[in-house]
Amino acid sequence: MNEPLPKPELLDRLLAAIEAAGWQTLIVERSHPFLLRLFKREEQGFLNVRIYVWNCTSGGRNRPADEYRVQLTGVVPHAATGETTLLLGWHEGYGVFVGFDIRKHKGQASASPSIQVKEASLLNAHNHAFSAYERANGEIAVCFCPEFIVEYALNLAKLHGFTAKDQAEVEILNSMDEVDEKEIMAKVRDRER
Repeated sequence: MNEPLPKPELLDRLLAAIEAAGWQTLIVERSHPFLLRLFKREEQGFLNVRIYVWNCTSGGRNRPADEYRVQLTGVVPHAATGETTLLLGWHEGYGVFVGFDIRKHKGQASASPSIQVKEASLLNAHNHAFSAYERANGEIAVCFCPEFIVEYALNLAKLHGFTAKDQAEVEILNSMDEVDEKEIMAKVRDRER
């Protein structure tokens, strides 16, 4: 089992992911939650991203063996106007992020709140770059390889907007590297998505 990474190392993972996505970063706030300004040289404008990130660790005692969690310790998540807010976990062993819907967790302030994800979803993202997992509360957790972090940030609402009736579309997300555009067009109802 990997030791949890301290916040400066989690910031390093985020910066490396953004670079792998082809974007550059200005660090506006280096303390957690991090505030980053993302940009591409050939494009005008910035994307201001507030990132809450914790280690994704095993579920602990009395929890299923295939359950992992992100414990929201040290700060109460909230979304600010003018910023894209990411609520992330990082799993060092699989080398993937898991993103949760900030709308479901803002203001969550119990003694040690945690958000769970199944190991199969982390593994699927490790093997296939991307994976979606529907949590018991209906929230869609999105696991992804680092190079997809900016795409995730740009498409946050759409990715977390899936519902049970969108099961065919979630299945496509979970097999992105195995389907072609024709199959995607046949199964996806929301053309904008």
